[in-house]
Amino acid sequence: MSLAIFSSLERAEQYRAAVLSERLGSGSVDSPKVVWQAIQPTEIELGQIMVAHYRAGVKWLVLDPSEQSAKRVFSMPEVLKALRERLTAQA
Repeated sequence: MSLAIFSSLERAEQYRAAVLSERLGSGSVDSPKVVWQAIQPTEIELGQIMVAHYRAGVKWLVLDPSEQSAKRVFSMPEVLKALRERLTAQA
């Protein structure tokens, strides 16, 4: 499993329209079974989201995924370590 992050709202909405609607087939991407919310969290909020996903078993973070690939794939533990170091240095 991976957590998808996007560099822009436009890329997120393109992903939503292309990939999720295809995977759902005749289902709607606005179906109650599908949870989709585009947000722009603060650095700390993004860290909290990543920690929660990591604890739930997500090991990878992907930047700007498409149907076939992702722009970059990151190891969640490495990203969390770098974020922790960055936040500690800012304190």
